[in-house]
Amino acid sequence: MTITYQGDGKFKIKCKEGIIETGEHIKINNFEITGPGEYEVAGLSVEMLPGIGMIYAEDMNIVYFAKDTLTESELEKVENTDILMIPVDEKMTAKSALEIANKIEPKIIIPMYYKSIDEFTKLEGISPEKLPELKVSKNILPEEERKVVVLNAEP
Repeated sequence: MTITYQGDGKFKIKCKEGIIETGEHIKINNFEITGPGEYEVAGLSVEMLPGIGMIYAEDMNIVYFAKDTLTESELEKVENTDILMIPVDEKMTAKSALEIANKIEPKIIIPMYYKSIDEFTKLEGISPEKLPELKVSKNILPEEERKVVVLNAEP
């Protein structure tokens, strides 16, 4: 699976089953998911809640988080998250983003917007990996410490 950041809170995920695009809506190949519910498209499972998209692809759970709070019932839904895409900007402070990430406990965090990424990584206590794209598979997910990967939206 290859994940690239398209800027403005949008990601493109290329996987065996097709191409997933995240943003205001989630799009799988040519099928756009615009509202809450559970979907099966091209062999991919997606569950949408307001502000949260949960994607299951290539044996990994990917959560696209586009809100500023997390309820207990939402937390139950996002258990076992492998990759968390979360805003780190004026919509959510670095501290709030980290608090939500600590509750979800993903293996990889990919910030979006990230105007305050320095503060976020300082609070996290690590240096982020800065990559043009993230190539990941279930067998290479971090086991011990989670990673923060900053994807560059520049071509």
